[in-house]
Amino acid sequence: MRVDRLTMGMPATVEIADENANPEDIDAAFQRFADIDARFSTYKSGSEISRINRRELKEKDLSDDMRLIFELAEETKTATNGYFDIRHPDGTIDPSGIVKGWAILAVAELLAERGYENFYVNVGSDVEVRGKN
Repeated sequence: MRVDRLTMGMPATVEIADENANPEDIDAAFQRFADIDARFSTYKSGSEISRINRRELKEKDLSDDMRLIFELAEETKTATNGYFDIRHPDGTIDPSGIVKGWAILAVAELLAERGYENFYVNVGSDVEVRGKN
């Protein structure tokens, strides 16, 4: 079962090759993308990251997902000797460069938790594949 939709402003595909694939699990995968986009989109004024950039949220009020992304971003900044940095000189933060890959992994983990072994997740040409086709 394969479904193509737009998510996070990009084309996306979720394909489950297992015989027991069902539309509810595909919908859950796309809902996870929608939830991540609602939290991390710099284009949505109500997103958590937009509220952080407007200084409306304090560090103590950040979601666990946001804390994780900030940690991953710091690790990536260190690993790249500072070339990858989600913090802009003007003080704003844009974690998009890390969130897309993390979102794909999160959806792959959701599918695995639901018992699927053979699937493909693609958002904007970043891909996670498990099992066999």
